[in-house]
Amino acid sequence: MVGARRRRAPIKWNRSWWWPLAITLAALALRFWALDRIPPGYHYDEAFEGLEAWKILGQPGYHPIFFPGNFGVEPAFIYLTALAFSILDAAPTMQRAVAAVMGGLTVPVLYALGRELERDGAPPGTALASALALTISYWHLTFSRVGIEPILVPLVLCLAFWALWRGLRTGEIWAFILAGIAVGLGPYTYPAGRLLPPLYLIVLAGLWAARRLHRREQRQGATLSLTVAALVFAPLAIHWARHPDLLLLRSSQVAVTPGREAGSLGRNILRTLGMFSVAGDANPRSNLPGRPALDVFIAPWFYLGIVVALAWARRPSFALPLVWLAVMLLPTALSEYAPHFRRAIGAVPAVALLIGLGISSFLAWARERPWPSRVIPIAAPTLVAIGLLVSSGITARDYFLRWGPSPDLYYAYDVGLWDLGRYIAGFPEDGIVYLTPRSEEHTTLAFAWRESRPPITFDGRAIFPFRPDAPQDQHYLVIEHEDFRTPLLIRDLFPQAEMVRDFRDRTGRIYARHYLVPAGAQPYPVTEVPVEARWPGVTLRSYSLLPRDPRPGKVLYVRLLWAVEDPPPGEDWTFFAHVLDPKDPARIVASRDARPGDGSYPTVRWRPGQHIVDEYQVFLPEDLPPGAYPVEIGFYTPDGQRLPVRSRDDEMADHIILGPVEVSAP
Repeated sequence: MVGARRRRAPIKWNRSWWWPLAITLAALALRFWALDRIPPGYHYDEAFEGLEAWKILGQPGYHPIFFPGNFGVEPAFIYLTALAFSILDAAPTMQRAVAAVMGGLTVPVLYALGRELERDGAPPGTALASALALTISYWHLTFSRVGIEPILVPLVLCLAFWALWRGLRTGEIWAFILAGIAVGLGPYTYPAGRLLPPLYLIVLAGLWAARRLHRREQRQGATLSLTVAALVFAPLAIHWARHPDLLLLRSSQVAVTPGREAGSLGRNILRTLGMFSVAGDANPRSNLPGRPALDVFIAPWFYLGIVVALAWARRPSFALPLVWLAVMLLPTALSEYAPHFRRAIGAVPAVALLIGLGISSFLAWARERPWPSRVIPIAAPTLVAIGLLVSSGITARDYFLRWGPSPDLYYAYDVGLWDLGRYIAGFPEDGIVYLTPRSEEHTTLAFAWRESRPPITFDGRAIFPFRPDAPQDQHYLVIEHEDFRTPLLIRDLFPQAEMVRDFRDRTGRIYARHYLVPAGAQPYPVTEVPVEARWPGVTLRSYSLLPRDPRPGKVLYVRLLWAVEDPPPGEDWTFFAHVLDPKDPARIVASRDARPGDGSYPTVRWRPGQHIVDEYQVFLPEDLPPGAYPVEIGFYTPDGQRLPVRSRDDEMADHIILGPVEVSAP
């Protein structure tokens, strides 16, 4: 009928995709469930990559191809995080969502690879069983929920081999191009990803030996994939060629060498092999400490899969997961702290494929048995289904109910630092806020206050800044888990100080406290001997030499009270304290040279109006004779020039003499 609307044909769903779609949704659900709470906090490595992503968005022209900080970090995950930050919110949960998406997407890509292997001779059901194994893998789940780059390695590996196998089967040019892109992207993901190009070459060599590249279009496709991989990898390769120190920056920190304490390569290999069923990664950041990679309900399928793959190793579809597993276990076998799940993350899909091979081979065997009844053909899949269901429950229990609430995660994921950073970020801009002993450059803290003014940071175990008679309150955030000295000094200097809030870890122990010194508070003296010595912008008001009768082989504490004037020091000075021989003042018997606060609060950061309690430890020789020893102190500039000092008598020199200190007999 003219003018009548055509009825659209109903969309037909291909039932073959129902199961992989359901498995993918289950994988994403596991990886996104409670992602804002588990893991807690925001670890240093995550925060480093979050800050770099933030800088990419906020600093015009800042687009590194490799990030040299934190021992060198590959760029792919950071740029994905920057994209997520630009679309939604710059927050830890958003960064972890990037990892969750990448981990979830790996499941359907592995399924697609499994289907190609089935078409190439693997038993039916390998794809489905492998995808299920990856979905419920505790190992893969852990790194799918942490905002760092290792989770990209399984994805690019699965993508590369799926595209290669599809290209070999169909001859489609796009598949070979996609395989080349994935291989070229491997080194952009994580150090383990650098093994993808050599693994790809090994697989191609095996295919050639198995006469799987005998057709002209297959050889051309493989060559095309290698060419594309080389082009994709070229920019990073050129960067590493120009900066060869960056290539091995991280791996050189962890590689096993004869002089390291990690032990022999043989012991590392045994630990790596034992990580599947004996003892896994002991680091609480990466695992429920010691938990094997596989539980008892799924491990048998893995070992059966290895046996099946070895039996049919001449066929590429069976040899692939074996070669893949062996190559991707090298990063943990050849490095410290084996087994190390993060470094071996590229092996996870191979493990899942072997589990899939084990399950599918068992089911194929059960279907072919000439049993007089259907008991075995029905019991076999039931047994497999129950085992997978129980294994998934164990994974969920171990991750969400045992690992997630673990007290270890408070420190493993810098929960206290993250809470402190957000707390400090809420202070008004005009307040005086101090933090000890962590530096403002710690990435977890820096990300928390990236849009607000950072506090004054120092290490209270060696130095303590304050303003006498300050017109506003002074807030001290003290991480008492690390700094025991500052709370004592606050109470000595300001008895009127109040404790406003405490921060406790998951066991209830004090992690940090917030102390408030009210406006106008006058400090009590904490040094004994008055003195008036003036360096440019700094005056020494008083000092103490403690203990009064130090012993040979012990420590002499030189405590100084500085007053910072206007203008303050404009250079990074180094302080020196020399214990001199009373019989020969030119001879130094003990000394200490250091930047103030052991470098945590250098003179370039001193502010007008501040007073600073500065302390240095001078170790006295064990053979030092008893006697009265003068102590020479002063400053020198980075070029080694001593700074002039004016004494109370208006005399100029390059040092002043304190003491003497009476050294007693041992």
